[in-house]
Amino acid sequence: MAQVTVRVTRETREAIWKLSRAEGRSMQAVVESAIREYGRARLVEAINEAYARLGEEGDLEAERSPWDVTAADGLGSGRKRARR
Repeated sequence: MAQVTVRVTRETREAIWKLSRAEGRSMQAVVESAIREYGRARLVEAINEAYARLGEEGDLEAERSPWDVTAADGLGSGRKRARR
């Protein structure tokens, strides 16, 4: 994997170093983990914002209604059907 240099402040480098020592991981692993987590958080935030906009625009019900039929299909209820 190619590596590049990213400039950070001394304070940021120190924080990364402290986390890496506390967790017993490399500084690179700490940064990679933090970036992945940040990406997930941004995705969840974007999804929540999109659903909020749907609710504000009154389209949320229109978005959900086609899926209502799946609630009555009997799948995923956790109950086994009796054999006939």
